[in-house]
Amino acid sequence: LLTLIYTSGTTGQPKVVMLEYGNIAAQLEGHDQRLSLSQDDVSLCFLPLSHVFERAWTFYVLYKGATNCYLQDTMQVRDALSEVRPTVMCAVPRFYEKIFSAIHEKVSRAPIHRKIMFTWAVNMGAKMALCHQEKRKPSMMLRKAHALADKLVLSKLRALLGGRINFMPCGGAKLDETIGRFFHAIGIN
Repeated sequence: LLTLIYTSGTTGQPKVVMLEYGNIAAQLEGHDQRLSLSQDDVSLCFLPLSHVFERAWTFYVLYKGATNCYLQDTMQVRDALSEVRPTVMCAVPRFYEKIFSAIHEKVSRAPIHRKIMFTWAVNMGAKMALCHQEKRKPSMMLRKAHALADKLVLSKLRALLGGRINFMPCGGAKLDETIGRFFHAIGIN
């Protein structure tokens, strides 16, 4: 037995989940096959350590020798993102949803030319993300358009998350596909 996690379950009564060394070893191996975390990475942890996703992520970050920054007050996530400037972090769908909604709310109040630029930039990002996903080389025209979109819009959207995020694994529930595609389009996997 490595650790215990208490969860409310469906009845509201706390239940104990026992995680053995083999559970964590399998999780570490699975992450190693899909992710490329290094000692240079910085993770911002804001989910409670009683959350199995955060607990497993923490073990992985420590296993790779990366830095884990723990946030005690979840109301301070926005400030912590700009201060810590994480390169990786795990999040639940609600986190993505809130950022997605805040960005789109701000864009909805912007002048028409900014709305058009935002839509164009996200579309260029989506096309580039699709090329990477399908392991296709993007055309020269797409590479140039994406570079401009990144300079004008996409990099500013990533800056909302500290500007250095390479990937943000999502767990705990299913992430809406539209929201997932949006984050891939702005350059966050």
